[in-house]
Amino acid sequence: MKLSRYIYIIVTLYIFVSYVCAINVTINAGSTLDDMPSTLTHSYGLGGVWYPAIPLHASPSSIDKMIAIKPKYIRLDAPFSHGYCVSRAHNVYDWNMLDKTIESILEIGAEPVMTISYMPQWLSANPTAVDWQYYPPNNWQYWQDICYDLVYHCNIIKGYNIKKWRIWSEPTGTIYSWYNRTPMDLYASNDTNDNIYDRAISGALAADATIEVGGPVSAGYDSTWISHLVNHCKNKNKQLDYVIWNNYGNDNNKQYPDPADYISNINGAQAIISNAGLNCKTWIGEWNPLANSPSFTVPPYPQRGGNEWGAAFLAASTDVFINEGLNMATLFSVRGGGCFDDPFGLISLFADNGYTATTYNFYKILSMMDSTRISVSENDSQIGALATTDSANKVSILLWNFHVGGTGDAKTVDLAVSNLPWVSGSYTLQTIRIDQLYSNPYYYYDIDSPTDFNGVATHQSLDVTEQASYSSYPFTKTISSIPVNTVMLIQLFKASGFSGTITDNYGDPVSEATVTYGETTHTATTASNGTYSLWCPPGTWTITAVKTGYEKSWKHDIICSAGSTTTNVNLTLQPDTKTNIAKNGEAEFGIDTPYFWPSWEYGSADGIWDLTTSYPSSLYQTNSFKIYSNAEDQYAMWTQMAGSTVSAGKEYIFDGYIKTTSVTGGDEGASIKLIFNDISNTEVSSDFIYGTQDWQRLKFTAVAPAGATTVHPRAILYGSGTAWFDSFNLIESESEVTNPGFELGSSSPTGWTSWTNGTTTFSRATDYTYEGAASAKIVNSTSCNSCWYQTYSANVQAGQEYEFSYWIKTSGVSGTGVCLVLEALGSSYNNIKTYTSSYITGTNDWQKITINFVAPEGTVYLRPEPGFVTASGTAWFDDLSIIPTNNMVKNSGFEKGASETPDKWFSWSNCGATFTWTTDYKYMGQRSAKIYNSSNGSSCWYRDTIYHLTPGKQYTFEAKVKTSNIIGSGAILSIECLNSSKTNIKSYSSSYITGTHDWQDISITFTAPAGTVYVRVEPGLVGTGTTWFDELKLDYSSNMANNPGFEVAEGGIPTGWITWTNGTTIFSNANDYLKYGNFSGKIVNSTSCNSAFYRDIPTSYGVSAGTSYTVGSWIKTSGISGTGGCITVECFDANDTNINSYNTTYINGTHDWQWISTQFTAPYGTVKMRIESGIVSASGTAWFDDIKVSP
Repeated sequence: MKLSRYIYIIVTLYIFVSYVCAINVTINAGSTLDDMPSTLTHSYGLGGVWYPAIPLHASPSSIDKMIAIKPKYIRLDAPFSHGYCVSRAHNVYDWNMLDKTIESILEIGAEPVMTISYMPQWLSANPTAVDWQYYPPNNWQYWQDICYDLVYHCNIIKGYNIKKWRIWSEPTGTIYSWYNRTPMDLYASNDTNDNIYDRAISGALAADATIEVGGPVSAGYDSTWISHLVNHCKNKNKQLDYVIWNNYGNDNNKQYPDPADYISNINGAQAIISNAGLNCKTWIGEWNPLANSPSFTVPPYPQRGGNEWGAAFLAASTDVFINEGLNMATLFSVRGGGCFDDPFGLISLFADNGYTATTYNFYKILSMMDSTRISVSENDSQIGALATTDSANKVSILLWNFHVGGTGDAKTVDLAVSNLPWVSGSYTLQTIRIDQLYSNPYYYYDIDSPTDFNGVATHQSLDVTEQASYSSYPFTKTISSIPVNTVMLIQLFKASGFSGTITDNYGDPVSEATVTYGETTHTATTASNGTYSLWCPPGTWTITAVKTGYEKSWKHDIICSAGSTTTNVNLTLQPDTKTNIAKNGEAEFGIDTPYFWPSWEYGSADGIWDLTTSYPSSLYQTNSFKIYSNAEDQYAMWTQMAGSTVSAGKEYIFDGYIKTTSVTGGDEGASIKLIFNDISNTEVSSDFIYGTQDWQRLKFTAVAPAGATTVHPRAILYGSGTAWFDSFNLIESESEVTNPGFELGSSSPTGWTSWTNGTTTFSRATDYTYEGAASAKIVNSTSCNSCWYQTYSANVQAGQEYEFSYWIKTSGVSGTGVCLVLEALGSSYNNIKTYTSSYITGTNDWQKITINFVAPEGTVYLRPEPGFVTASGTAWFDDLSIIPTNNMVKNSGFEKGASETPDKWFSWSNCGATFTWTTDYKYMGQRSAKIYNSSNGSSCWYRDTIYHLTPGKQYTFEAKVKTSNIIGSGAILSIECLNSSKTNIKSYSSSYITGTHDWQDISITFTAPAGTVYVRVEPGLVGTGTTWFDELKLDYSSNMANNPGFEVAEGGIPTGWITWTNGTTIFSNANDYLKYGNFSGKIVNSTSCNSAFYRDIPTSYGVSAGTSYTVGSWIKTSGISGTGGCITVECFDANDTNINSYNTTYINGTHDWQWISTQFTAPYGTVKMRIESGIVSASGTAWFDDIKVSP
């Protein structure tokens, strides 16, 4: 009996202790609080001292990453110094980089926040000092002036409407201290107001009185500086909207940041403001989970803030900010260098190489929460929670286990949610988890060397760790053993989802594509017909589709309602394209020198980062790499030391632009090179440039040698003179063939096998090459068949059109000839189809031979075979390429078919025409499509396979056509634009071709009208006679100007062009002089005046602010007296106000046809461009032809 009593007591005590010690998180979904403050949860900082080394606008992937976390504010720093350097002298500014950065922030959907700092070098009181930017100005009025100009430019001229302006940054830091100056130096109390803050706000508020200003932005919480500024502004009646300090949560020199330290700092600032009787807001200007820790620069601790405990620290700190009434907190920084010698790169959300930290994933799940907070209570110091709900009947719970320094116990939590938004039925739980196992991406602390912290498996996306159905009310769940440093997003909702179809650029379904919502690991895979169905929580999502071999495609802001499925969320996947792997190849980004490109000088030669000269069509048009030498035996170079990753055996294309002045002597002149890191440090160079030459393009290909993993681009001047370099572009060749340029190997090219049925000599030759150092050579002593060949696993898609090309040189070839053969093979290496080019005989210099083919069903391997067919002689082959085309027309060369009918082509006639899938004449390949009209009427081939077009986009439909004895209207290309019901909305036709002509081009450029979903292509004949069509192509037009050659006219005036003059002028579409086609646009000014053909290009045609464009035209002049003929571009905003204008050079006098052009970037606010071909303040005659407008 006693034993039973003891057992009863023990069990009772255990139950009591367990109840008392249980960790409870209780949420009342029916008890709403204020909204989640976006100023605390979605505010980020771009740096100015270290970054914008590679700013957001230079990387579309960075913009995509920021959009995913829905930022409300993004702060910019140091516009007057370092990377932006907008002020070059008094009243001399370069706004280019700053404008692009601000516009990228607006593109993201965030509001820019600006810091007015630091001192430009020309205005510094000590411009030769190492830290010149931290000195006071040498002229106080000029300091006020540039502050005025900055705000006026941003808010009045550009209309950016930036409301929050911080004055200076970290005046208290070690290197920022102005050499131990006091707050009096910045906020003087004398009557002159000659101090940084007063002068800055005087200029800023004079430009825009509606802005908010604040300071002191001290480095850490500093009550002395904060008190001084608050009292100064009170006593001097100066505007102060925000009290700002930077704070990294580790006062008292703790080893690790502690969110509790924020409490005393926030309360302290609030007390100073209250005691002064001001109504300022409080703002932590910079914070993050790592900076200022004693372990800051000691690996692997820097990664711990980014990966191990960073997410949990951010959660706990955000909770403190909300509870203590902080008004704003800016996480620093968005994007870091990710370099071992750059500590700030270690705590950025993502590095320059695009890889993200775990802290980035925290903000991704924070962005998935809703706006309205609901009541939360918890009873453990390590466990914290925030909860929200929304109108979509979803409850989101952010739950974390955090302990300072990343140490602490795992915790079991009893979670309870009462008053759910719904009262009956089942509902769904989804959990996304961030810890050392889940949603924990690689973080790169050396930009080229990935380091996986503690060897833990890592993840870039959000890992969905649980999905389950519940029907209990209230909701309860025990979550066992939550490890320290864990963050969880738990969402409860009525199930909903998306469905749709994924197609390729031809409109055909894409199977086995992966579709996701947000950036979670919850995915759906498309079926054979391209359809998918994806379950997800209600809300507004970005839907993404990916598949190897295609570029990622997405749609933003897709709304999914609770308990329902949003249908027709369709996406199109485009073939993948290669990207430039040269870093900072336009020399635009850097501090004193361009990032990634140190200069090396030998003797008196000097490498200079030129801030005034650039290749005219470079992306940013500001900076270039410059080298100067005054001795012929000296040399200097710029080298990309970080290197770009390459794969041995792959071919790479390197090009750039060069300008020279008086380059003489030396061994190499001016050139560009690639240096590989193989055992021999293989070096490949461009041509050598001497003398004085304007900008020209240098280009060469190189194959990465065995053992190479990186390559270093280089610009070099060996000799005397000056050279500028710009716009370096290094890409991997799109060809999948190994050693396509035969650069690897000794006597035989690596990866290639030879075959002959006669007497043949094969070699890897260096006597003749088209490009690079080697080619593949075949010498047939007797007439026979011979070839080089290679079989490789082909990443081709059945039905996709590809271009197979080679450069060939021949000598004394007699017989059938030299050609290209391509075999499409199945999984067992069985031949599915063979393609053969035209034959080359005789002696010919290098020429390009091309086959366009459509990959047949079942293709697994391709076998290219350049060689001889029943012929003797010598041939050299170089630079093979097999790449997909962008042609939307399938079977465009009529090569595929059966039963004497080209596959998927149909015929129509009202005159009994004869249609033939013929071999008698063809432009390329083996077949063409033939129409013979014996009597007058209309006939055409047409494709009933329809292609998706985008309304408002411009397209070009072109073909090769051959005609014989055509009488009547002629051979023609037609396009029908169809709606979703396949009803014709609008038709377009080319010009007609009559008579007898060999193969020639025929084309039409058109804009898909509103409502266009499909298009039908129709090569045809109106009249009598015979015509052949081959090599049809439908693609996006690169030219944004319609009727650019003035070929179509109404009443003698080119269609679509409007005429204007302020004098006596005759306009016409003329055929007396023309560059191409049948007509040109002609202007005759009888008196000196202004006159022009003009047309507007709207946003629907692709006009976009911030995009760089090239506009050009052919022009011929006669007796032009005055300013001259030119092309003018005007950019207009939404109010139809001219924002800016750009001109080509003026041409006067009498000149034959010449090309004129200009490059420009459409300014912010541009919604329309007006293209004007005309004569300015001059008399005489001008003809214009083939105007081109392209991004």
